[in-house]
This record gives sequence, structure tokens and C-alpha cells, in this order.
Amino acid sequence: MQVGALEAAASLIATSGGSAQIAQNMVEGAGADSGAFGGEPAGAAFSSACARGADGLGSISEALSQLSFNTGAAAQGYVVTDRGAIPSEFGTSRGFQDMKGGP
Repeated sequence: MQVGALEAAASLIATSGGSAQIAQNMVEGAGADSGAFGGEPAGAAFSSACARGADGLGSISEALSQLSFNTGAAAQGYVVTDRGAIPSEFGTSRGFQDMKGGP
């Protein structure tokens, strides 16, 4: 159950990241059109606002991309665990025996 839910979440997150990228491109395009103001202070303010908005959307897009990747990796972690991949050591000198309380 966790694998399917994580894979679905990773897909939705990736889609959201793509939407943020599209929005970033649109804001960048609007900023490029600020020349329609004729170089007035309003045009400079609009261009600056668009640049800041595009930077913010770029950060959101990148964060969503990384989150999607990590969520997909978590799904794969469940698959590996379900297949019985048990580490032989847990950072101790005695290995797995310490975890089980063995000799």
C-alpha cells in the first residue's frame, strides 16, 4: 500500500513542479514585455517584480522536483525492504546480533 501511495504522490508532486516551471516561464515572458511601458519607472518596477517572481517560482519548481525524486526513492525503499534486504550491521562492532539481543 505504501509503495503505490508514494508513487502516486511522487507523480503529483512532479506534475506540480512542471506547473511551477510553466508559470515561471510565463512570468519571465511577461517581464520581457515590460518594454511596452517605454522605460518608465512603472516598467522598471514591473520588470523587477517579474524577475523576483520568476526566481521564486524557479525555487519552488526545483524544490518540488527534489521532493518528487525523494518521494519516489522512498517508494523504492519500501520495495527493497519488502524483498527482505536486511543490513548485516547497524553501526556496531557486533553487527545485527546486538539488535536481536544475541550472543
